[in-house]
Formats: sequence, C-alpha cells, structure tokens
Amino acid sequence: MSEMLVAEPAHIAGLGNALDAIGADVKAISDFVGAHCPVGAAGLGGAILEPLNVPFELAAGSFKTRMAGIGNTTANSGDELNRAAWMYHSQDNQTYEALNAATTNLITGEAVAMDADRENTGLVQDYPDPVGYPKPNDIQLDPPSAAPPELADLIAETTGVVGDVNEAVKNVTRMAGSEVNIIEMVLSPIQANWNELRRIGETYKVAGNSMESSGANLEDAVRRAGPHWDGKAAIAFETWAGNQIAAMKWEGPVGRVISDLLNIIADKIRDGVRRACEKLRDFVASFIDFRSTKEIFKALVKKIPGIGTAIEIADLARKIWNIVDLVQTIITEIEEVRNRAKEFLEWLGNPVGKGKEWVAQKLEPVTSGIDDAARRAALVNDVSKVAHAEDTRNRPGQAYEVGSGRAPWENAV
Repeated sequence: MSEMLVAEPAHIAGLGNALDAIGADVKAISDFVGAHCPVGAAGLGGAILEPLNVPFELAAGSFKTRMAGIGNTTANSGDELNRAAWMYHSQDNQTYEALNAATTNLITGEAVAMDADRENTGLVQDYPDPVGYPKPNDIQLDPPSAAPPELADLIAETTGVVGDVNEAVKNVTRMAGSEVNIIEMVLSPIQANWNELRRIGETYKVAGNSMESSGANLEDAVRRAGPHWDGKAAIAFETWAGNQIAAMKWEGPVGRVISDLLNIIADKIRDGVRRACEKLRDFVASFIDFRSTKEIFKALVKKIPGIGTAIEIADLARKIWNIVDLVQTIITEIEEVRNRAKEFLEWLGNPVGKGKEWVAQKLEPVTSGIDDAARRAALVNDVSKVAHAEDTRNRPGQAYEVGSGRAPWENAV
C-alpha cells in the first residue's frame, strides 16, 4: 500500500505568500540598482576613469534585468503555490474541483467550469487562513549618500601656498608669452571624482547584501514548509528553490567585491593626487623662497627667462620632470587596477567563458591589498563564491509549476 501523501494546504499557501513577498523585495532591489548604480550626474570627473563609463552603464542594466527576472519568477511561483493549496484542499478528494470553485474568469469575473480532472485558468482567490511564514531578514534599501568631489579641497590641504605660486607662475609666464599652469599640468592626468566610485560601489554592496538576505529568507521558508509537503511536486519545488536560492546568494559576494574593488581604485587616485601635490609643494619650496603673494610675483619676474635674470634652467627642468615621472607612475598604478575592474564588470554582465583562476587573477589587487587578516580571509571567501558563477547561470528561467493531471498528487516513491 502506498504511503499517504502529505500536503497541508495552509502551509503551502503560507509558503506561497512568502514567495510573493520575497519576489516583491527582489523586484525592489532591481529597481534600486537601476536607479542608483549608474554613474551620477556629476560624472567620474576625469579622463583616467573614462573607460569605466560604458562598463558601469552595462553592468547596471544587466544587474537590474537579472534581478528583475529572479523577482518575477519567485513571485509567480508564489501564485502557483496558492493554486496548489486549493488543489490539496481535500486530500480525500484529489481533484481540481476546489481550485476551480475558487477561480473566476479574468474577463467576465464569472466562475469557471467545475471540471474535476483539469484546472481551468483564471483569477484564483487567496487561500483562506494560510500559515504565517515571516521573513527572518528585513530588506533595507537606503541609497548611499553622494559625497561631493573633494579634489579641490585635497589640493588646497596638501599644497598650501602652492596655489598662490601657481597663480603667480601663470601671470608671469603669460607675460613671457606662454602661460603655464603647474597644478593643471601635474594633476590633470589623475584628477577624478573618486567619491562617485565609492558611492557606486556601496550601492552594489547594498543591493548584493539584500539579494543574499532574500535568498536566506527563501531558504528559511522552504525549510519551514518541508515537513508539511512531500511527494514529487514538493521535491520538484525544493529543486527549483535550491537553484533560486543559490542565484540570490551569489549576488551578495558580487556586490561586496565590486565595492572593495572600486574603493581600491578610489584610494589609489586620492593617494596619487596627494603624492603629486606633496611633490609639487616640495618643488615650489626648493624653487623659490616666498613670504607673500607679492614677493612670489616679484621673485618670479626675476627668475623667468625673457622677463628677468635667467635661472638654472637645467635644474628647474629636472625637478619638473621628476614630478612628471611620479605622475606617470601613479597613472600606471591606477590604470592597472582600473583595467581589471573594467574586465570584471564586463564579465559580471554575462558570467560565462572564464574559469575560477581568471576571476582570482583579476581580483588579486583586492585580496592582496588588505592587511587585516580576518577581513582578507572574508574577502578571499567572497571572491571564491563569485568565481562559482554556476550559481547564477543555473538559476530557474521560469516559475515553478506544480504540474497537471495527476502529477500534483504523485508520491515520491
């Protein structure tokens, strides 16, 4: 004699409600990504970050689409579980009568035909008195605040009186026939709005953590329902949910790694600007003994060839080129990690065709640049999860279906 099928409709309906709520959360995360992950109106602020504009735009679009798909299939599966609850309304009468009795025609609003052997499509009433399946994790989508660009403040803080010297140099060299802006010459190759990088990274982190929490919420609901539903339909649902949970949880480490990577680029640019400013300050200090803007101007008139007495041109040129060499070194450092970020973002839009070794190599600057052992271990763990891209590639392409005919009532054995 076959074992009695366990299918408690109040629990299955409660599970369906949980999926409806989780699906709504995920669709809200998708909207959050679309609204806040693209580059803001202030832009990235410099040519050195220009190659990231298109990858940022494409990544925001692909993340939004991917998450919206997960949200829709989850919510639609919740609707299917509500229908399943009506199918299991009477275990002694394993027919579609209860479901059809709770279904109305989408156009006319009238009751559908009372067939016992098949489901008649239409609008299905919510199953009454479902068991509550509360979410263990609340989803908070607070957009990170956009800090204003701080390039000018950093220059002023680091260079001090160099700004006055720069104005004097511009005025005097203009008199000589060709204006020279030392600060622009030194800093223009590395200037950027690094705070926008931090904002974008934090947004991906918030979205990723929220997706991961949504996956945990779904996992909890499936676990709670387990003892109250068995049979082939239940096993099929658990398989579907397992793939969906893995896809949701994959987004968590992805968001955190993006945030860490963009923060490293931001730090390199900010530190590079500071180093260049300090070098510039030291150069000016060695070039002229100044006490006031007026004295600077008067001294420069004497030192600029064609205006007054010639200075040691070779020494001046050497010091300037030392600064230029430093800036070029800084540019190389920034471009190296920027290019890795660009390739990584492009891969995340369609994570196929690359092995775990490629992912680890692209993210090596992230993992190697952290001194704190605990934080580095957590990041290495996140990177390994990101590299397991099968979790997102194997996500369900459509909602769960309980089956037709006698399938909903089939035992597992």
